[in-house]
Parts: sequence; structure tokens; C-alpha cells
Amino acid sequence: GVAGAGIQGGAGSALALDPSTDVFSGDGSASSFTLAASVVAAMVFYNGQLLPGADYTITGTSLALGFTPASGESIIVRAFKA
Repeated sequence: GVAGAGIQGGAGSALALDPSTDVFSGDGSASSFTLAASVVAAMVFYNGQLLPGADYTITGTSLALGFTPASGESIIVRAFKA
């Protein structure tokens, strides 16, 4: 890529990426959380550690973890909105 050109889509068109961050705190019982908007790509962090994709699913605005976070544990979703 060319420095300063930004992220490019097909045929050299610029992609319209809209980044977002959702922050949640575990309560010891919930393993599903509602995102502010649907996303096209995401990274999920649990207590600052990047989770592998096998540990969660995102469908629409729903984040489902494959485990139940303990009370007070941090879940951060950094994503690009659809």
C-alpha cells in the first residue's frame, strides 16, 4: 500500500470503516452481551487478553461468550460497525 492512502477496497475505492468500542463487566451469571451496533469485524478482549475466535460468537448485536465471566471481569469489544 501507499503511505497515507488509508485502507482501500475493491477497484481502489476507500472503505468506510466506522470503529466502535463496547465495554462490559462480568456479573458471574451472564455470558451474553448486547453491542451498540452490528459489526463486520471484531476483536474481543477479556481482562486485557485477546480472545481467540473460538471463544465467542457475534451475531447481529449479540456477543455470546463460550464461558461465564466472573463478577467484575472486563470484556472489551473493539469492532468496525456494519
